[in-house]
Amino acid sequence: VYCTVPKPAIQYTVFEQVKGIMLARKRLSSGRSGNSTSTSALTADTLTAMEAFLLGMVARTIATIATFPYLRAKVVLQSQKKKSKGESGD
Repeated sequence: VYCTVPKPAIQYTVFEQVKGIMLARKRLSSGRSGNSTSTSALTADTLTAMEAFLLGMVARTIATIATFPYLRAKVVLQSQKKKSKGESGD
């Protein structure tokens, strides 16, 4: 069974959760709670390119760390199956 879904799912979830926290902190530090159309309001409601890049990097790292044991175990089990098939076929 080949399953690659957990890593992108974890990455997206981490990204969105941390983004929400970061934007909430930006809103609080800018002294507003929500509905304004000024330039400062727009910057408090979005991430800069650098923030998005760094957040994506952190989310990807967390997803990789979280899924590495699963992927490693899968590879070890697959290699054991190949060895046992090769030995029984002789």
